Amino acid sequence: MTNYKLDDAKKEELVEMLRDSLRLPGDIDAKLLNMYVLSSVQYVLNSINDEQTFDAVVASDLFNFVVVDYATLLYSNRGGVNVPITDNIKSALFQLNSYGY
Repeated sequence: MTNYKLDDAKKEELVEMLRDSLRLPGDIDAKLLNMYVLSSVQYVLNSINDEQTFDAVVASDLFNFVVVDYATLLYSNRGGVNVPITDNIKSALFQLNSYGY
């Protein structure tokens, strides 16, 4: 588990992107969406090989994409036991590690 602290503005941006992805109006499931975003951020950062690049990774659009995509998967399959990671998430994680931020 990483100790990276996501700033509040970035977290709110990601939650809003997730809300748009899920097409949820208003404050429906606000706590749940926050939890899924934070969980997704940890998942993505734990997959990065070099902690020195976290700031650059978090600033990238690809990071936003994979966090929102993974959080969407979690939200859409809540209650599921073994939710498989999709190929587009695997590909984006591979790309984040390969770009050499």
